[in-house]
Amino acid sequence: MKILVLESSTSSVKAMVYDTKKQHSEVMTQKHDQENSGPGIHDAKQIYQSLLAIGASAAKNHSIDAIALSSTWHSLLLCNADMQPVSPVYLWSNPMAGQLCQKLSKDKAFANAYRNQTGCIVNASYPYFKLRVMHEDKESKLLEDYTLRIMDQGSYLNWKFTGEYMTSESMVSGSGLYNIHQRDYDDQLLQSIGVKKQRFPRIVKDNTLFPLSFEVAKALGVEAGVPVMATNPDGALNQIGAESQEDTAMTLSVGTSGALRMSVEEPNTSEAGLWNYRSPRTWLIGTATSGACNCVDWFKEELCENRYSYQELEAKIIQEEKKDEGPIFLPFLFGERGPGWDMLRRGGFEAMHHQHRLGDYYYSVLEGVLFNLYQGYEMLRRSVGEPKTIQLSGGILNSQMCSDIFGKSMIINDTKDMSMLGAAKWAEKRLLDSDEIDPQEINYESGKANIIVPNMEHHLQYMVRYNIYLKYYRSHK
Repeated sequence: MKILVLESSTSSVKAMVYDTKKQHSEVMTQKHDQENSGPGIHDAKQIYQSLLAIGASAAKNHSIDAIALSSTWHSLLLCNADMQPVSPVYLWSNPMAGQLCQKLSKDKAFANAYRNQTGCIVNASYPYFKLRVMHEDKESKLLEDYTLRIMDQGSYLNWKFTGEYMTSESMVSGSGLYNIHQRDYDDQLLQSIGVKKQRFPRIVKDNTLFPLSFEVAKALGVEAGVPVMATNPDGALNQIGAESQEDTAMTLSVGTSGALRMSVEEPNTSEAGLWNYRSPRTWLIGTATSGACNCVDWFKEELCENRYSYQELEAKIIQEEKKDEGPIFLPFLFGERGPGWDMLRRGGFEAMHHQHRLGDYYYSVLEGVLFNLYQGYEMLRRSVGEPKTIQLSGGILNSQMCSDIFGKSMIINDTKDMSMLGAAKWAEKRLLDSDEIDPQEINYESGKANIIVPNMEHHLQYMVRYNIYLKYYRSHK
């Protein structure tokens, strides 16, 4: 069986053809066209066309049996009655609701009630607060149009591929509009933005299949009517791809942004900085950061004006054990998600000295990104306990530094695009109508996965630096 997986992520579109018999995948990636995008926004039609193009290239010379779709949590798109976009796709990173959320987060009663109700945190990344800004804007009448349809990039793809106006439960659980107890859109929140439930896509199970439309089949070069699985969030699919579905396992994925997730049987809203979403198999508890590889890219492309490769920057890192004297980097160039969830927070370098060199600053960027992730790890540990294993995936450049800072061994699986693998596995499970996904055997000796063991002496040194980081973090509140 061959499954075509199509994913629209924050920075790119991807296509994978996964052969379930050979356990083999072929992946193609294309960065988003920056001319048709902007800070915190995408063009829905352009994303769709790019997915068709890369999907057709990947599917060429293959007989495709099914299609699985993946996209990001927290996007927002408005379409008219003909399903033509009337807004850009607002991404999680769009700060339009920053001031509103900064105000609402000070209302502790509201923030606690909202978290207990939705599993989400008062933060500008969620579509609910963007819709609330639109509703409270006296000059904007957009939401007053009762024919307007409110969705995300994933729901738009569902419509284009199947003609069905629907969303998966996992996807909508990251909208900030989903009641984790009723497992439906929250009536009270809908009333607060003056919108009826009928204007949102209907919620379906995460493994629901629909036949592929003739138009898309022709564009992809596959057979019309092949089953298409409703779009699921890449973060939840990453958990499946990493095979970390036990409540003692944690995934740490580092891409454009960063995220830590653990599977739990029931939502746990005891920790103010952690979210609770649905995943295709269970509930997920976790946190996310705004700054990760985007900060590293910023350093290379903007500060260094692309004069050095990443390998050259790595070589500039001073290996002497004097890191306690280096600059501190606060990775909030794109606002803050976890732990403080303040999209208006700003970052940059602290404790700078004239003797610091380029390698010192590059090192501090990597360190600051990981310190921010470690803040989330401390919250997870307090809330649900110590994970037995940590699976590390994504574009992280220094996995040894990550293991040293966390003071934990980490499993580094060399499988790229873990969320796409998760989508393929989830579709395979549904098509075979099996109760469980059979985990692939991880053979550490074959090079399929590696274990990074921490240097605990370095961990103690990093904890000294981490406390300095926390000092600057707290002073900028």
